[in-house]
Amino acid sequence: AMAAHHSDFTLTFWHLGQGAAAYAQGPANDTAPLQAARDLFLDRARFDQWAARWHARLHAQAGQADRALIQSHNPWLVLRNHLAHTAIVQLQAGDRRYFDRLWHALQTPFTVTPGCEDLAALPPAWAAHIEVSCSS
Repeated sequence: AMAAHHSDFTLTFWHLGQGAAAYAQGPANDTAPLQAARDLFLDRARFDQWAARWHARLHAQAGQADRALIQSHNPWLVLRNHLAHTAIVQLQAGDRRYFDRLWHALQTPFTVTPGCEDLAALPPAWAAHIEVSCSS
């Protein structure tokens, strides 16, 4: 479903991890703990169907899928093309503040860095065609 709807994998898995513990302990029809992940899907009914199956599996596993385990495999922040592009452009202009903030946040990609939440947001529309290679 994520691939079919072009959902952002990093953000989806992060938000699922955030809501996993609360969702596992609540009623299957209460998707409130997963609302941020659900919002990344155009087909909310399909997400709800999947979430109900996941809820049943979490209950069957007796809470083994805790937030810490899920979060340890799914980073909050990844270096996306638009982030690298913005850092490069600003460094070329002689301003390293954005780069320093990005570098700081990337040091702990599995932990939310206060003041850097914008770095973990969905890529902006203007970045749809940016391609930054490892040689950049």
